[in-house]
Amino acid sequence: MTRVYVLQHVHSLDDGAEDVKMIGVYSSRANAQAAITRVGQAPGFSEAPAGFHIDEYQVDKDQWVEGIRRSQTHDGPCGDRRRTIAAADRPPE
Repeated sequence: MTRVYVLQHVHSLDDGAEDVKMIGVYSSRANAQAAITRVGQAPGFSEAPAGFHIDEYQVDKDQWVEGIRRSQTHDGPCGDRRRTIAAADRPPE
């Protein structure tokens, strides 16, 4: 069973929204911790050191199976605005 460790940084913006940065995907928790040490001194990250989060995922396993309950707009992984499509809004397959 292969596992990976996803490192993200989250901090609140002045308007109350959250800014999420995907830092990287690592083969071990230790490697993810080492990345925090490397990038933690960079501008922005150093002002919000508690914003780092490491999540463990099993490879080739569905992580979100509950579906989507409502529409919302959020920032995509590259900072672009995206609309999550509610199940009722999807075209028939």
